[in-house]
Amino acid sequence: MIGSPQAWSAGTNAVGQWMYIDAGAEREVYGVVTQGRKSHWLESTTTYKVDVYLSGSWVAVRNEAGSSTFTGNTDGNTQVQNRFSNSVTTRYVRFTPLSWYVYVSMRAGLLI
Repeated sequence: MIGSPQAWSAGTNAVGQWMYIDAGAEREVYGVVTQGRKSHWLESTTTYKVDVYLSGSWVAVRNEAGSSTFTGNTDGNTQVQNRFSNSVTTRYVRFTPLSWYVYVSMRAGLLI
């Protein structure tokens, strides 16, 4: 969660790890916000992709620039907001880190 003292950290430091947020019910999601891990190691996810769960499958979304790669964080304090090219109504949003600093870790939230 954004601003929390801890972060999600992948089981292994490798491409293919992911985490998702359950919004609790279908909501209109405009984008996402991320932070690195709050620690002295400055662990952070620097780029990632986002998928949403629609009609029984995961569907990739694009950012406002039209790219499927979202810009993440380079430190544990800064919040980075990324808006989708189009809002989407969904309950689940999945983050798949593509690159990172030190270890695959992040704090994340939804823009609804």
